[in-house]
Amino acid sequence: MKEMQSFLNFFYILDQCYNQCYGKGREDDLPWFLGAICPELWDDGKPIDEAIFDEWLKFSDSKTIDINNIMEKTYLFLEYYELKFGFNFSKAKHWILMTTDRTVAQSAYDKAEVMYQEYKYDN
Repeated sequence: MKEMQSFLNFFYILDQCYNQCYGKGREDDLPWFLGAICPELWDDGKPIDEAIFDEWLKFSDSKTIDINNIMEKTYLFLEYYELKFGFNFSKAKHWILMTTDRTVAQSAYDKAEVMYQEYKYDN
């Protein structure tokens, strides 16, 4: 995948997690995190918090990501972010571990492709 495609896939997996798992209240840091990387809130196609985008690129090696390993890469990145910055993504990580259905990855991929085409990213 190209860099922006992998990042959009990452976001849309977490967005599905949020929509399926989170109710009222603050179970962990995922809601805040999604707000910082939400593509609908980006200015000029860049995330509000570009540091998260840069960390994803450094960590993920986008060229090695595909629909078969994006869930694992997402989990590992959340784990890395917890260790490095002290976030709590316990509920999101649990959901990822329990979600082995390929339809989640496919849905994220489809949404990412629409966004990627809409913004016409270069990379």
